[in-house]
Amino acid sequence: MSHLPLWYLGKIDGDTCDQIIAEMSGIEVREATMGADGAEKHIATRDTKVRFGGPDYWLNDKFESFATHANMECQWYYHITGRENIQFAEYGPEQHYAWHTDTFALAGKPTDRKITIV
Repeated sequence: MSHLPLWYLGKIDGDTCDQIIAEMSGIEVREATMGADGAEKHIATRDTKVRFGGPDYWLNDKFESFATHANMECQWYYHITGRENIQFAEYGPEQHYAWHTDTFALAGKPTDRKITIV
């Protein structure tokens, strides 16, 4: 079983990217947080501003299909039980996103994010 990242390049065309940026730019911006309940700030790991699409945002289905394909292609065969809302991150010149795992030990919950699409 492979646990290495799987990269998809060119799956979303430039016009669609422009549409996503325009739509997401109209949503209220927040400071990025971590943990299942979003109460933890870890600037050393992630320093950015974020916006969230709602549960009915049209891009959710497209990204879910990418995750499903990766799950099968990489032979992970994770039992996927849900999805989170699309998170749109915006980074300034001095901001960053460091490598980390998407588990929620900070909140004491047995939840982890099995597949992340960036």
